[in-house]
Amino acid sequence: MSRLVFILVVCFGSLTAGYLFRNLGWAPESTLRRISDRTKIVCLVFLLPIPIFLSFWRLSGAPPQLAAFPVLGALAIILGAVGSLACIRLFHLPPRQAGALLCCGMFSNLGLFGCLISLVLFGEPGYAMAQLFSMFEVLLYYGVGFPLAQQMGAGTLTGLRLDLRSLRRNRPAFVPLAAVLLGGGMNLAGVPCPAALDGVTGFLVPCITGALGLAIGVTVRLARVRDYWPEVRMVMAVKFGLIPAVLLPAGLLLGLHRIMGGAPFQVLAVLSFMPSAFLALVPPVLYDLDLDLANSGWLVSTLALLVILPALFFLMA
Repeated sequence: MSRLVFILVVCFGSLTAGYLFRNLGWAPESTLRRISDRTKIVCLVFLLPIPIFLSFWRLSGAPPQLAAFPVLGALAIILGAVGSLACIRLFHLPPRQAGALLCCGMFSNLGLFGCLISLVLFGEPGYAMAQLFSMFEVLLYYGVGFPLAQQMGAGTLTGLRLDLRSLRRNRPAFVPLAAVLLGGGMNLAGVPCPAALDGVTGFLVPCITGALGLAIGVTVRLARVRDYWPEVRMVMAVKFGLIPAVLLPAGLLLGLHRIMGGAPFQVLAVLSFMPSAFLALVPPVLYDLDLDLANSGWLVSTLALLVILPALFFLMA
């Protein structure tokens, strides 16, 4: 129970604290946004690679089934996009709402919530699995998600192609992937990890998550959710219906519940129920999509985790 409380405090406490700080008006909004942007860069580019590198360096006795995690992670993102497109076509959403809905359905909060939960509940092996799961997310988000949202906002879905220019503009996002490869290389080379580094991952990951939560909280703008309730239900159906309905049977077929005491399947279950990522709010700003819809989808799916996470915790206990 204490681990569950710790996760909720770090994740939701930091978001709430950031939001309240912004609304207290103690600093100009431009200053808060500048601090928020710099905090995100420091956390994602300079701090996050450290625990990733250490986790893969120390990962030992990994069964071959874990090689499926990057594929399952890519499948989750693709399912989010396909499910969102199906809702868009079925309910004939206008372009600005269609692009925003796609972002909420496709982008998942693996970094802020998924990795911390996996670390706290399953230790460094769980954290490494979460990183494997998210290995292709940068490529899919910036190479496919962003250009697709832009095209949908412009009213066209024709001629979609990998946007290499978008990938080049976001090269720092590949630093965590480099940490995975470097840590894995040290592991395969048989280089021993110094005992002095024990505990670094367990300390850094909650600190990074809390700092990112504060940085995100000071930029959150709450919308009138009831105005977008039909679209929010579409997001919830994709996030907490379609994606788990495909990934969990796939995990069973791969035998993830029969290795490492069932931890890989439990990690997969947690990552299958992740809410919309805060990154889902970026394309609506860049491409003039419906930001209020994106805010609503992000907010409600994130709050839903307050119910889903304790349920998963007690089912896996």
